[in-house]
Amino acid sequence: MWALNCTEAGDLTWCTPTGARYQRSPDGSLTLLPHKIGPRQLTVPAQKVPDRLAAAVDDGVLDRLQHGLDLNSRDATRRGEPPRVTSRGPRPGQPIGAFETTAYPEALHELALAPLLDEIPPF
Repeated sequence: MWALNCTEAGDLTWCTPTGARYQRSPDGSLTLLPHKIGPRQLTVPAQKVPDRLAAAVDDGVLDRLQHGLDLNSRDATRRGEPPRVTSRGPRPGQPIGAFETTAYPEALHELALAPLLDEIPPF
């Protein structure tokens, strides 16, 4: 499952079904957080995401992600939890971004943001 939330410091954090976690700071930097890989669960240290990928998370993408968090904030506040957007991904036979007027940039697919964007209405 994909999940998106916002920390108290204003960082957007999302995780993918593979366990990769990304964090975008208010200053625009994007980091792949430490994660475990392989059968021995070796820890890969945090690493800065290449600029070409970080540039894809532009103001339009940020506005849409924030819109999704805002839509979920009322229910989350009632439950005493921080706002969160989740997605199980596209349904069988439905490609990611099937209902978008323009295709998502490849970088958003590489960052695993496309399934989360599909869960958030663009208006």
